[in-house]
Amino acid sequence: MRRVRLVHVLSENWTLVPPHDLRALVRMAQEAEDAGFDAVMTSEHVVLGPGADAKGLMPNPRDYALPGNQDPAMPWPSSLVVLSAIASATATLRLAAAAIIAPLRHPLLLAKDLATLDVLSEGRLVVLPTVSWHEPEYRALGVPFAHRGALLDEHLVAWHAAWGPSPATHTGRFYAFEDVWVEPKPWRTEGVRLWFGSSTVHDRLLRRMVRYGHGWNPLGRPSDQDLDRVRRALAKAGQPRRARARRRHTWPLPRRSLAVLSAMSMTTAAVVVVARLEPQSLVLLTTGLFVTVYAVGVAAAVKLLPRRSGARFAALVAQGAVVVLLLMAGVYLIWPLVVTIGALLYLRLTRSARPVERPQP
Repeated sequence: MRRVRLVHVLSENWTLVPPHDLRALVRMAQEAEDAGFDAVMTSEHVVLGPGADAKGLMPNPRDYALPGNQDPAMPWPSSLVVLSAIASATATLRLAAAAIIAPLRHPLLLAKDLATLDVLSEGRLVVLPTVSWHEPEYRALGVPFAHRGALLDEHLVAWHAAWGPSPATHTGRFYAFEDVWVEPKPWRTEGVRLWFGSSTVHDRLLRRMVRYGHGWNPLGRPSDQDLDRVRRALAKAGQPRRARARRRHTWPLPRRSLAVLSAMSMTTAAVVVVARLEPQSLVLLTTGLFVTVYAVGVAAAVKLLPRRSGARFAALVAQGAVVVLLLMAGVYLIWPLVVTIGALLYLRLTRSARPVERPQP
């Protein structure tokens, strides 16, 4: 029989303790961990405005906060700050930031905050990114409410770039950055654990779950039809995504590195032809290239690959050795051919190697 996991929701407990006694929430989390709870959950609003209570206030102020039933004066302390305090006071309790209204922030800022909390908690963080429902909140922060879904989709793409090998580059409809380092990286090399949820199961939700998700947290009890849609979407995406995930880091060096190697090889070929090097000089040139390429390969491995990735480091060094052998063979005036073949092979292998992670229901 599957073990029942309990989650303690902290956001609606503000009437149990004074709103300024945030340490009481930390003590509640400690007691929940001692009692065997699996996780604590916090939600968020940056601000509330008119209409937050348009559907009438919840009869019990400790009921679950839903769209339109919230007192605008209800305190919503920063969930990431509160969870950071809980992370430092607990050891096994999972920390569910559910939900985080991603479009209200820049994706790089949020990627850094989430990764920092994930490292602080040693991988116990779970994030449910959402668009929320309160238009005055978007208006107060100068974010277009009508674009909230597209903004969230771009956040997810930008997070994957920021949490992957550095430097990270992203060019999208709303955000763009080039060659930036976002440190620290999350506790796991594949990034922070992400859940997704909504009151309905729609196509955009399914695409997010399949591509980025590790869990589903629906609002309310899902129908049999909703469960069937989720199962079919995961089953349909399963095998191809596993295949792509296996080869995601096959060639981790960026294309610019290959361009540098190509330029080196062309230049060396020209030197060999023009200078008509003697065999001794040819050996010295080949040795110099070997040492240079190997040093660049090792430096790139240390700089580009995430922590705890010894296998990927070894793979890169092995690939570097193959490149070196090609360079040594290419000294004998076949540089252009060797580099062209290598470039075509590299581009073919990386054409569809965007980072993906298969959800784990």
